[in-house]
Amino acid sequence: MSADTWIPNSYESYRVLNAIREGVPVDDSTLPSKYRNHLARIADEYGNETKRLGNSYAPRNLPFYNIIRRRYPQFRWLEVGQQTHVETYHRGRKPSLLAYLLELIPSSELASTARISMAQGTDSINDREHYLPAIASLGACRPSTEDCARLDRWLSRSRQDGVATIISPVCPDYSAEAGEERTYRFTFAGVGSGCGLAGLRLLESIEGLHKLFQTMTGASTLTHHVCVGDFEAFSPDNLATVGLTEDLFLENNRRTADALAAASPVPIVASLFTDHCGGRNGWMQRYEGMLARFEAGEFGILCESALVRTAAEARRGLYERWHGVAATASSDFLRSIVIRQGAEYATMGAVIAERFANPLIIGADHQRMAPFYQFVADLPVLYLDRNYD
Repeated sequence: MSADTWIPNSYESYRVLNAIREGVPVDDSTLPSKYRNHLARIADEYGNETKRLGNSYAPRNLPFYNIIRRRYPQFRWLEVGQQTHVETYHRGRKPSLLAYLLELIPSSELASTARISMAQGTDSINDREHYLPAIASLGACRPSTEDCARLDRWLSRSRQDGVATIISPVCPDYSAEAGEERTYRFTFAGVGSGCGLAGLRLLESIEGLHKLFQTMTGASTLTHHVCVGDFEAFSPDNLATVGLTEDLFLENNRRTADALAAASPVPIVASLFTDHCGGRNGWMQRYEGMLARFEAGEFGILCESALVRTAAEARRGLYERWHGVAATASSDFLRSIVIRQGAEYATMGAVIAERFANPLIIGADHQRMAPFYQFVADLPVLYLDRNYD
């Protein structure tokens, strides 16, 4: 390889690092000349780090690991029994420690697993050819062309700011029965205090999604807000369906938020959605205003739009069980439900855009509702394949 593409192999790394460790001159004859003057600096850093750590430390390469971590914040290692395993990958492989110390690996191309690093690609962190297979492997539905563009912008801003923010509104823990092939069927006989179907679906993919997005953005901080849709407690019809008072419904939602935080394999911030917009009064003011805009035709004749028609038919069975109507429910009635729910999603989108800087929405309910988040806010939305009918 030429000097421009040279990457030290494990033997070269061992030879150089062992000399630095033992305090003897490094034989740099096999290194390209442009990198040789870096070795004295690395040796000085190593000496300072060993003084800081003292006489006893483990693993043996800890001083080098700490130096690398200062260059690459996403660098990770694991202790397994008596062995130490580096768990940071580049193009599907683990680079040598010397490659990190010489800063030969682009930070944006590192990943926490070989699979993600290979799917991520190397040409551009925003290259859809690389990131779409990665998110699909984690159970995400393919975004539209418009949402890919929004996701590109979110990735770019997150990488620039060093902070990635994800928001996941989830449904309350409505009662359900098991179906076939990992699917469930809502019965709406009550509202429990567990994670709920959408919450559980989110938790299935959340760890992989966090690793992927931290790798793709290089963000030092990723915050994921999981918000239970407690505003559904403000509907008298809904309360009658599930047989709860508003207070009991909300109390179960609070417990659902606690259950999600406890069950998540990665840190999340779990809350009620209306915590972010002034509680019941703040939500109702915003929602009623949004519904009035929908009904006044501000966004076109929604009731006759393809968006509403397809959502109504896709969710027909769910709406019939939820609202206690017969299978012969008119299309007009189902579309009216979509309009009311769509106004809820648009209200959530408006609140999220106002409350959070550069948010990405990841949903786990029905993908047909995704466009409603974007009625008044240009938000990137990514949906997971759902686990219910």
